[in-house]
Amino acid sequence: MLRSNLLREVAGLDRGLAASASQAKRVEALVQEIVDTRGQPDLSQEHTADLQGMWRLLYTSGFNTGSLGGSRPGPPAGLVPAVLGQIFQRIDAPTGKLDNIVEFIFITPPPFSRDGDTPALRLTLGHDYQVLSPSTVEIVFEDTSAEVVGGLSFLPKLTTPTLPEFLRPSKNLRSAKFEVLYLDTEFRITRGDRGELRIYAKEKP
Repeated sequence: MLRSNLLREVAGLDRGLAASASQAKRVEALVQEIVDTRGQPDLSQEHTADLQGMWRLLYTSGFNTGSLGGSRPGPPAGLVPAVLGQIFQRIDAPTGKLDNIVEFIFITPPPFSRDGDTPALRLTLGHDYQVLSPSTVEIVFEDTSAEVVGGLSFLPKLTTPTLPEFLRPSKNLRSAKFEVLYLDTEFRITRGDRGELRIYAKEKP
């Protein structure tokens, strides 16, 4: 019942981009009620396997601030020259890999796009991750790849080259953490180290 109430609340908020201040407060209150009732998962035990899979972002409080960050603002959302498409987080538990995948849909298809399909830019930010017991996950940025899907899918995928270890920024500068507030086989709620709340639903295989 609590989970259903939360899903109904975020359903029309466009992942948080359309949320008013009062709606954002209601989402926070519902999340707190879930955490108070169910408790946080212990990722060092049976819940670790539940992280596995492709997770679609349903809501983030970072978007209803008008920026792409949390309590420490990122770039203004209005400066991104495309429409924000789907956002996913792909977690591969056996290899300890976590990818944040963001799609940007071009507003006007280029004249050389094929079949009239609207192309989209898909960015994949690759990370290593590890579970810090009991409910904290640390991610470390490794690389970025970009590919165009849709009408320009014939263009090659580009991946940033990996720098030698001695030229790479330190792990502290490439790492971030988030707390898993709630987790089951279909639904996940996290709180990032910028204070941003994120709600995900697991995609079916």
